[in-house]
Amino acid sequence: MKQFISLCIFLIFPLSALTSTDLSDDYEAGEELYDLACANCHGKNLRNPGTASFNLKMFPKNDKKRFISSVTSGKGFMPALGDVFDAEEIEQIWVYVSQHK
Repeated sequence: MKQFISLCIFLIFPLSALTSTDLSDDYEAGEELYDLACANCHGKNLRNPGTASFNLKMFPKNDKKRFISSVTSGKGFMPALGDVFDAEEIEQIWVYVSQHK
């Protein structure tokens, strides 16, 4: 019965109707993942430590596809993390990077 109700709710409320709470949850989860796997090279709170790593504050906010590709497959000295994170986790990291102020 729970599955039926969940399916009904999913059909009634499209994914485009995500609330700011959903984004807030993704942002927080993305921040935790970033701190674990990305901050060492890209800097805590996206403050680039002056290393050869890309300054993620400068990453184009409209280029999600490039971000996902870089994280999944790696780029230059950045290792591929597609086997470390699943698609949802990479999405959460994207929310954190793209929404960080």
